[in-house]
Amino acid sequence: MSEPIESDCPMQEKYKQLLARNSDGGGLSPHSLGAWSVLFDAQKSMGITGNFLEIGLWTGIGLSGMALHAAENEEVVGVDLYVQREPIKANYEAITGRPFESITFLEQSSLTLRHSAALQPKRGSFRWVHIDGEHSFDAVCSDIEFAMDVIKPGGIIVIDDFFNIGSAGITEAVYFMTARYPHRLRMFLAGMNKAYLAAPRYFGKYRAYCIQHLAQRLEGEFGVPITIAKNGHSTEIDYISFFDRIGEYNGMRIGEFLRTIPSDFF
Repeated sequence: MSEPIESDCPMQEKYKQLLARNSDGGGLSPHSLGAWSVLFDAQKSMGITGNFLEIGLWTGIGLSGMALHAAENEEVVGVDLYVQREPIKANYEAITGRPFESITFLEQSSLTLRHSAALQPKRGSFRWVHIDGEHSFDAVCSDIEFAMDVIKPGGIIVIDDFFNIGSAGITEAVYFMTARYPHRLRMFLAGMNKAYLAAPRYFGKYRAYCIQHLAQRLEGEFGVPITIAKNGHSTEIDYISFFDRIGEYNGMRIGEFLRTIPSDFF
């Protein structure tokens, strides 16, 4: 797990607490923590509110990262076949200050959840779904289909371990599902092992917000300088990606490194 660079970066204490509680096998990098903060602010700027859902909980760091941005009336829901209550409780309460009892747990496979009535009353209420469950191609496709059914307009689906060679089926599943449902899903951002998807109507809004704010926020608030890359078309559909800064280059597009992001980067 990447660590923030030691600098004068004014990272908020709540984020330091979260990063300090990362564990082997799960957690959030400062890059992803910063990207989440930027995207939650993007939702705030668009007036998008709603509940939060995570599939695959481990020790609750992802749940905590979502809950840091949840209003009192927004629900946090966790799905896992085996919920590790003690470590989740310890991490969640220490990081968020919210009571452990405020989490709604569904202790079952997400594959069965798709066909159950457990979340029926909350369908269309989630503004953020983080998928980090079973890493097989079939399971990820199923989880993305489920997420599409419960997400609200303007909601974001986040898929963990995207481009992790140890779980190559995840990357295959993301491209397969975006190609299968182009009228429902567009990937607007990818970076540091996560893919970010939204409905086509919101693709340009989130993409533009990331181009304008992501690099500055990640370096200034989280101590991790990045380069933003503009990708091609075809199955990539012109999403942007980000990674640790290459030299002095803030941007990259096919065949060209850029010190500044040009106006035609959109």
